[in-house]
Amino acid sequence: MEDLTRGINPECQQLDIYVKRILAKYVKEEQILFDEENNIKYPIKLCIKKKGANTTDVLDDYGIKCIKDVFITDIEATQEIICTTKAKLIIKFKVVLWVIYEDNTAGFITVPSDDVCIKTTLPEIIDGEKIELVNGKFVWTKFVKLTEFDAPIPPECLDDPTLQSHLIIKGVRAEYEVLGDCTCSEKPGTEVLLSVFANILDKLGVDQDILIHGIPLDC
Repeated sequence: MEDLTRGINPECQQLDIYVKRILAKYVKEEQILFDEENNIKYPIKLCIKKKGANTTDVLDDYGIKCIKDVFITDIEATQEIICTTKAKLIIKFKVVLWVIYEDNTAGFITVPSDDVCIKTTLPEIIDGEKIELVNGKFVWTKFVKLTEFDAPIPPECLDDPTLQSHLIIKGVRAEYEVLGDCTCSEKPGTEVLLSVFANILDKLGVDQDILIHGIPLDC
């Protein structure tokens, strides 16, 4: 059999590959837009100004008849390890509603925006999480203890300076309901209930080198 290694530079016989070794994962569907009472999550209440509500003729005011779809936009996901005991997960986003008005025309409503009054007082931290408005975006934050991940973290890895969590959003969905009339900034509006859910995957890992013996194609 022909010796494939003959005449090959010895330095090309070994490959040093840099990877992130996954130690544990946190997988869960989280409700990332919510109201809260007695530690129970509820949809937030919105009052959306009627179309034409900025004019003086109330006969031209048309409320929302139905919501055709909901889009989650401008999503940013970040995370960090806090004192080697918990992961801080942060998701920033906006919501766009595709609506049908009472005159059967369609439109898009961005939440938050000047055309939407949020009737809910967004809750402070409950059970390690909170939702707030920052610079025109919803910001969901949750602290997850490392003991809630799907595998124990070796003690020696907790002191590894490369210990990192990586947050991935696997899917987002919304639940909504159109209610009756309301008042938004002293203008007539339509009340809407809205919740947003996200399937999240947070991977906890450390840097690691892998040595592979072989013949790289580019040598």
